[in-house]
Amino acid sequence: MYLTRGSHFVGIAGVVALKARRSSKRKRNGLLTKTTELKDSDYNIIQTLLDRKNSHYCPQTFSDGDKVALVIEGGGLSGAITGGLVTAIHDLGLTESFDAIFASSSGVPAAAYLLAGTPEIGATIFPEDLVDGRFLNLKRLTKYYARKIGQEPPAMDLDYIFGILDGTGVRNDKTLDVNKVINSRVPLKIVVSDLDERRAKIIEGFKSREEFLMYMRASCLVPGTAGRPIRDAKGHRLVDAKITRFNPVQHALDEGYNKILLLSPRPEGSRLWPKGVKGRLMDKMAIHLIRLVADSYHEGREFVRLAKDGARINEAEVAAATCDQRVMFLGLPSNHRRILSTEMNAKVLQKAMLTAY
Repeated sequence: MYLTRGSHFVGIAGVVALKARRSSKRKRNGLLTKTTELKDSDYNIIQTLLDRKNSHYCPQTFSDGDKVALVIEGGGLSGAITGGLVTAIHDLGLTESFDAIFASSSGVPAAAYLLAGTPEIGATIFPEDLVDGRFLNLKRLTKYYARKIGQEPPAMDLDYIFGILDGTGVRNDKTLDVNKVINSRVPLKIVVSDLDERRAKIIEGFKSREEFLMYMRASCLVPGTAGRPIRDAKGHRLVDAKITRFNPVQHALDEGYNKILLLSPRPEGSRLWPKGVKGRLMDKMAIHLIRLVADSYHEGREFVRLAKDGARINEAEVAAATCDQRVMFLGLPSNHRRILSTEMNAKVLQKAMLTAY
């Protein structure tokens, strides 16, 4: 395993340790300045989490008058970073200090492994199993749509990663205990994009293992890149949350949560959508590939407009949320280079994951 416990405190572990010790300088070998810059309200959120842990708080009772949510942003293979962050939360015993978890895209598996009690296993999937070309290979994109749909895997093969999750794939030592997730006292709220309703939707209250895995798959399904949309019981086409609301923090605010810990694979202070040439090209391609799952040219144009509007609105929501007194942002240090969603270097993912932890 790449992720080891107890060796050092960074990320949220360091912040909580600093708060608990009440250091007068609020620094520990420069850790605070390298990791994050805390608002005054951030200390209040941290204190609430610690108080709930010490009092053995029961989620969803709101006995202290607060509604506390954990929000996990997606990010493709950069989800290794949020995997490191949720492992720190688990190791600190803070999982049940939250009343709900909101997650989208690759943040959903991270949340699921956290609720199952094995977040370190979920985190290591990224650098160990998803970087050898079997899961993501953009060269397969043209072959998949050149009249060969269904005959070979799409560019992003979700069957491969979900085979690992349910123990039926290339390995069975990283199986996700879905029953623990479904029966957890902390509800998991999955964000998906409904193409037929043209909006983001929250899915919760899962009744079976199959239903949970279906919606988790839908939240990770980048249209065009990962194949055809998944249809729910109503026949609606569901795809990756990135199309409408990539970062679900606004959902938590809309539901009245007044203390929110936002986990992101991005460096602090960075935009939701990357500025670099490579990052912009990848996101532009992802937006326009949505045309391939439309039933008509006109609908394809509507989908592209939906994705562009969603990106613009969600960018504004996240920018406002990071300044909101109710939200504490936690990601990579501001001086850390951004890890793209298509990063295939195992050492880069491993280092970023450990930095987050």
